[in-house]
Amino acid sequence: ETWLEFKRVLFRSKYLVYGSFDEYIDINNTYSVTSLIRLNSDGTLDQTFNYTGFTPNYYIANLYDVKVQDDGKIIVGGDFRGYVDSTNTYNDVNYLLRLTEDGQFDDTFYYDTGQDEGVNSYVWSIDVTPEGKILVGGDFDLFGVLGNGGNTITYYEYGYMVVLDKNGLPI
Repeated sequence: ETWLEFKRVLFRSKYLVYGSFDEYIDINNTYSVTSLIRLNSDGTLDQTFNYTGFTPNYYIANLYDVKVQDDGKIIVGGDFRGYVDSTNTYNDVNYLLRLTEDGQFDDTFYYDTGQDEGVNSYVWSIDVTPEGKILVGGDFDLFGVLGNGGNTITYYEYGYMVVLDKNGLPI
């Protein structure tokens, strides 16, 4: 099953399209993509954006919500297991991440480094408040935070919603 959401993002008049798909076809070309693309205002694929990064849990990565922060950084939630940036660097990150404006992995946002940090299941919805707080909802009930120099992890229990600061840490 393939589906998509079409969202107009006012930042630099580009369109973000996300969902569950692995191909984009324009009038001249067919592109292999992974569930998130950015289009120019004329509908052509924005070649400056990394559109092949998501690693799926199963067949295709499912992206359920995408929000753009005031600085142009893109917060993505869904069902995925990793992200490969344009330099072919694999980032082991699950369910929630932030990208830079050009679609590169943003490691300044708190993320799962493979030790069960972050949310423990799908992210369905994201919102960003005017104050910059990030509201995240989904099928998760835990948020793990790595501490003590990377030697311990603390789990915070949440009822399917968590409020994060602008860098992805629970408030």
